Amino acid sequence: MKISKNIEKELGIALPEIYKSKIDTQSSDTGLINYIFHTNAETIVNANYFHIHNYDEVPKKPSLRGALIRFLIGSSAKEEKKDLQFFKKWKESKVFIIGRAEKSVFYIELNDPNCSVYEFDFDVGKVIKKFNHIDDFITFTETN
Repeated sequence: MKISKNIEKELGIALPEIYKSKIDTQSSDTGLINYIFHTNAETIVNANYFHIHNYDEVPKKPSLRGALIRFLIGSSAKEEKKDLQFFKKWKESKVFIIGRAEKSVFYIELNDPNCSVYEFDFDVGKVIKKFNHIDDFITFTETN
């Protein structure tokens, strides 16, 4: 069975055709391309399982538990609210993680037929559209 079919079956989603053709033709061997651009079905499923299946468990507003944790680590309610807004936006855009770098996550939106690739940088907490097409992302992973 093709990698894309395994992923679709395991996660209960439909992947964009362009993305399916890319992961089905990439080697799932180890190496830099597999590190940045995930090509192993198990790795891809594990990277996406939580945010696809557990959206209902995300709190709708800051909680008392969250307030205690914020107090202990010294963060603000504003930061928690910002995190919740980001997660809501993440959920609504049907994000699908396709790779990672040291301090970033690369993802596509499942409803984008061109498979533009976005990068979420953990250090600055921002999302940028990194590549207009998944081919550009793959070229980047092969040359870096």
